[in-house]
Amino acid sequence: MVAARELVLANHILDTAEAKPWQRDPASHAALAADTAQLIEALSVLDERLRAGGVLDVHMMVSLSSQSTRSVTAARLAAATVDKLAHWVADYSLLDVAATAPPRPVEHDQRVKLIQWPDEIVEGQRRLTSFLTPMALRNLRGPHRLSAETANVVARNQAVLLEQLQRRIIASTAPGSAQVRLETLRTRFGHAVYAVRGLHNATGARPQPLLLNQQREVSVAVHNGLITALNDQQALDLLSATETLLSTWATALGREVSRASTELRVGRRGAIDRPVYGRIRSDGPAGQALATLAALPTTPLPMAPGKPEEATATWARRLLRDHVANTPPLEGVKNWPGPGRRLQHRTPRVSADNSAPRRR
Repeated sequence: MVAARELVLANHILDTAEAKPWQRDPASHAALAADTAQLIEALSVLDERLRAGGVLDVHMMVSLSSQSTRSVTAARLAAATVDKLAHWVADYSLLDVAATAPPRPVEHDQRVKLIQWPDEIVEGQRRLTSFLTPMALRNLRGPHRLSAETANVVARNQAVLLEQLQRRIIASTAPGSAQVRLETLRTRFGHAVYAVRGLHNATGARPQPLLLNQQREVSVAVHNGLITALNDQQALDLLSATETLLSTWATALGREVSRASTELRVGRRGAIDRPVYGRIRSDGPAGQALATLAALPTTPLPMAPGKPEEATATWARRLLRDHVANTPPLEGVKNWPGPGRRLQHRTPRVSADNSAPRRR
């Protein structure tokens, strides 16, 4: 019962982990494959004991190529081979510190930044970026994943901010590189917004008040003309904060649309009176536009640290391997192919008259 409980908890942690390095790192993937092979071999040993005790009548393992029945010894041999090969290149450091995603991101415990003065617009943009950061980097639970309403509201209001910021930078003594950065940002952002036109939740609206309220604070400040009151340095700071914000927005939206369980849909080309909606493909125009915007040179976003439990995981992994390796099969060694079977094709055939067969 204890082993079954630990297995269920481990599967839950791996499924709900904030960061899943085994999906992109070969060494972490090999570590997960080695642990899975150990579990398969352990389950084979348990099932064999249950069958010997009369609990299980038959133990079958169906292969992918045929409906043949294999012995438990063969199953253990295959699992042990996978475990050994994967263990040579496995890196358990990232696998052992995996932690389940919290019910609510810690970044969302912050309050909405109220904006009354021009220099507070930059802080408002950074606060909105901090709200989007867990959506861009972590595996969050449903209510805290980026919704279509939030993505659309941020896109519409940030477009207005970029227009006024461009006027402010043109009127300032900022270097020409700032204008080039702003023009590049507007171009990439415009392509991304156009590519995801018609974005909506297929199962209905899902508003996120925290992000919407922060965006509303920024939008009201822009509407009241606070951008025109910025000095040259504050305008450059606002440009940098907006670059990070829109890059994080594109990363969060790209992460959400790449999920198998995503509810986001975008418009497709179809009849005028019958709009067609579908998912965003990572290799399609929308996916490439989001990736281009997300690739803007910005400050790297920090990852939330996990809980270090390497010592306990290493001890449990070694204990399971020792128990499985020291448990002999109940079938005995009679199923091991002897040398006679391997040399059958080399034995000369003898005819009925005890004469050597003729060569053709």
